Amino acid sequence: MSHSRTRSTGTVILPDARRTPYRAADPVVALWGAAQRLHPRMDAAYDRVDSLFRERPNDDTSISKAHAEADRLGQAYTDLCERICRTEAHTFKGVLAKLRCAARCIRDTVPPTKDPELACDVELRLVFSLERDLERLLAN
Repeated sequence: MSHSRTRSTGTVILPDARRTPYRAADPVVALWGAAQRLHPRMDAAYDRVDSLFRERPNDDTSISKAHAEADRLGQAYTDLCERICRTEAHTFKGVLAKLRCAARCIRDTVPPTKDPELACDVELRLVFSLERDLERLLAN
């Protein structure tokens, strides 16, 4: 996987080597868009693993294949989040994209039955607060 150019137009190299043109003034925005497209696929893959464990707990082959796919997508998502973290934001929208990525990562660690804004420590809740503030400021 090669690195993306950090100009106002260019190419983002996604984990599966597809090239996606973008016109964002900020490469972080383009990377966050790629992460948003990948997240539902990764989430569904992990749901399939959970489903297989419940429905066919002795089907080691199916579970192993599903787990490998989920891990592959999970690693691709992690790699995108790492790139977002390392890439310098050039706009407030880029900063908001980083905050959204951080918020999504935090939400993914909290059980679905709990509200992350109530379950997390204050330093993690600040991410949600900053995200809301920046969204409000950019909307005005």
